[in-house]
Amino acid sequence: MPARKRKRLRLPRWNRKILAAAKRVVGQPMWLDYSHTVENGRLGCAASVTKVLALAGLPAANSDLVTDLVAQLRQSGFRELPLAEARAGDLVYGTEPGFDATLGGGHAHVGVVGQNGDCYNNRSSTGLWSQDKLLEVFNAERFGDQRWVLRAPYVPQRRLLAPGSGDPKPMRTFMIRYSIPGSCDCCGAALSVPYGGANPGEYSLELPEGLVATAVRIADALQVTLGAGRLEVRLRQRRGSNRQWAVNPLYNTEAFAEEQSRTEFSDGDSDFYWHVFSFALPVFRPAFSTWWAELEFVEAPFDARPQGGHQPRCHNSALLKVRLSKLE
Repeated sequence: MPARKRKRLRLPRWNRKILAAAKRVVGQPMWLDYSHTVENGRLGCAASVTKVLALAGLPAANSDLVTDLVAQLRQSGFRELPLAEARAGDLVYGTEPGFDATLGGGHAHVGVVGQNGDCYNNRSSTGLWSQDKLLEVFNAERFGDQRWVLRAPYVPQRRLLAPGSGDPKPMRTFMIRYSIPGSCDCCGAALSVPYGGANPGEYSLELPEGLVATAVRIADALQVTLGAGRLEVRLRQRRGSNRQWAVNPLYNTEAFAEEQSRTEFSDGDSDFYWHVFSFALPVFRPAFSTWWAELEFVEAPFDARPQGGHQPRCHNSALLKVRLSKLE
């Protein structure tokens, strides 16, 4: 009688998403949000995992230090298990015996467990997210018995429902931050008021979502419209400036979906045009207290391609961030 085939176990949802995100960005520097602290990627493992988690739609922690990252993940419900119980999509970390890993300095390491004995991690020698052998990177000679995995908790997606109603009701608040540089990036010289009429500085406002679309505007520089499950961002740009507005590609697609962009020209304003981005806002509620999702828009050179999940920024670029951080 032929042997019965062993049924292959399906990975939990978050493990699948973390694994897919880790595979997708191999060969890229994922630590750029912390470029001022990670020594050109040499100490970029925790910062890189932070970015991979955000890309997977699970921004449950945010740190460039392994021990801080691990503490935040535990607080968010991740379970710590022995390395022997590792499965693909778990996070794996180790600390060197005899050193205080809370001080940093390369005495701890973190990555993502892959398949077939592999792992994904920031390679210190290159500063790039890489696929390597798990037990070669997290080896006993360096870490001894101080090697563990962290597994994301099972969290079913839950629809937001109005009290006493079977219909989904959006209950989200968005924070909008728009920054205009007041001085030159390289020489520090004062910059004139840019086109659009908004003075240099940082503008911030909170915008709750309702069933009817609401629009907010900052001078003639930008307009954000929110409501009825959609978000629209309109950003003004001068014709012939050799720059365009672009969104950084590594954002949470569970919170912001179906991105569309277009260009609009006005007959009465031939010197400018509007770059318009629109997103669907799926209705769900994550169960992590540290959850957030963010879109980041920058002024990028024409024909520029993203690197490490970031758009190249023009000299003295303005910056817009739209963050969803409050669900009630």
